[in-house]
Formats: sequence, structure tokens, C-alpha cells
Amino acid sequence: MPVNERNLGNVITATANADLSTKQFHAVKFVANTTDPPGFNMDVQGAANAIAGILQDNPVINQAGGVQVTGITPVAISASAGTITGGTTYLQVDSVAGTGTLIPVSAGVVVALALESLATTASIAIITAELLPSNATQ
Repeated sequence: MPVNERNLGNVITATANADLSTKQFHAVKFVANTTDPPGFNMDVQGAANAIAGILQDNPVINQAGGVQVTGITPVAISASAGTITGGTTYLQVDSVAGTGTLIPVSAGVVVALALESLATTASIAIITAELLPSNATQ
């Protein structure tokens, strides 16, 4: 499969806990939903933690959205990420809380492997990455 094709067979649906309309391809976590019926919602992840997956669309609060949990997907790379080398750079969630963007691993939980290279950029960029399962808690 070419690296620019998404593996859509591994997408689950969750309700947005906040306005995620500008967070397509950002890392998300699942949070408890205590309303009736109880279950879980999604929100952007931050602080170098594990992730539930990558948001595939742009839902507003209380709207359903797709979360890719395994496979190959586009991911949002932080403007402060620096240089990324496809096939060798492991990625973590940016330590800036609530961004959901990814950066090269420094001291966080590995969540993906970059499959495309990226030079330093001044804005958020989208590249293809392979999601890597983690046993770390969200």
C-alpha cells in the first residue's frame, strides 16, 4: 500500500467532547462520558502521553467523529518539531497541553513512526505515519 493511502479499516467512532473542527489528523484521547447513556467521548491529547488514535475528520462538540486506532494515517506535526526523517523518526505527542500535534520523541511515549520526511517548518504540517500500539495509559 502506498504510504499516502489511509488504512480506514481501523477507524472507530466517538463523540467530540469539545470543538475539534480544527483538529483533523491530531492525536486524541478518550475521556469518560457520564451522561445517559454512559460511555466515552474524545478530546485532543497532550503532554507527551499515549493516544487513543488520530482524528480523521473535524467534528464540533457532541458530534461523532472517526478515530483511526491502528495502521497508516496522516498526522499533524507541530510547528516546533524540527527535522523528521521518514522511516527512522519516532513520534510522540507534543508536550504543549491540548495541541494533539506530534514531534520527534525526546522523553515522551512513542505513538507513531514517521513514514515521510519533513524539514523544519513554521506551521503545522501533515505527514504520513504508522501508528504504534503502546501499553502506556492515556
